[in-house]
Amino acid sequence: MKIALKTGTLEIHSDETLEKLVDYGSRINKKRGFLFVSKVLGKHLPTKPSTMQNTYQALASLIPTSSQPTLFIGFAETATALGQGVFEEANVSNSFYIHSTRFQTSQKVFFSFYEEHCHAPSHIFYEPKDEELKVLLGKIERVILIDDEVSTGNTANNLVNEMKKVLPLVKEYYLLTILNWATTPYENFNYLSLYKGSFSFTPKAIDFETTVISEAQEVKDLDEIIPHNFGRYGVKKLELDFSEYVSSESLKSLKDKKSLSPRYSRIHVSSLSIGKIS
Repeated sequence: MKIALKTGTLEIHSDETLEKLVDYGSRINKKRGFLFVSKVLGKHLPTKPSTMQNTYQALASLIPTSSQPTLFIGFAETATALGQGVFEEANVSNSFYIHSTRFQTSQKVFFSFYEEHCHAPSHIFYEPKDEELKVLLGKIERVILIDDEVSTGNTANNLVNEMKKVLPLVKEYYLLTILNWATTPYENFNYLSLYKGSFSFTPKAIDFETTVISEAQEVKDLDEIIPHNFGRYGVKKLELDFSEYVSSESLKSLKDKKSLSPRYSRIHVSSLSIGKIS
């Protein structure tokens, strides 16, 4: 099928599985003028918690059974919660979860991963704060890399090359994704995904300024701004306090007053445009 976007035309081999997983959007980027907008992440489109959990379970079921000490890794920013959900559903003994970050804190850096097209570290991995997890980190023999999608596999391959330097005991690497568009196999890792497919994109001749910078510009430690550990420093189980919550009545009141910030409305409209299928 063909999806008409403001930035071009996306042509894709689709089926019922893919339709349940994604929608499509325009992207202000000359290198890639489209987005696969997830219906199951609960990040960009409203999603039922049950749908999110079903996705975690489906992905976890793809992971080969093993008793090896395992490290689960989620990628900032899109797959941090996805990685946590998969980790919890996988329920592997001798394992823990950690996610990359783009923010600087005072915690000791385990290693930084430099993407080829960036001038600064795109992904920082910090050492676990918990002493038990530090010990377990030194025993890790298997790594599960978790992301929402993989395009070529190049980034994952480069990352594994870096991880081999700091995790010498690891025998197996897996790249676990919702979508897999990669065509090149790598010796460094095995692909696991809910959907494997292909697509092509024909861009329109559109001029626009690329002023958005994805890299964090803060040069100071951000400990006071991000004091909580939701996986940045490694976790076995998230201990969340639900004693205080936002009531549905207060949300209804906000909706009635139409008090959504215009700033965020503009960001949504300008950065994402759902395509029409022809």
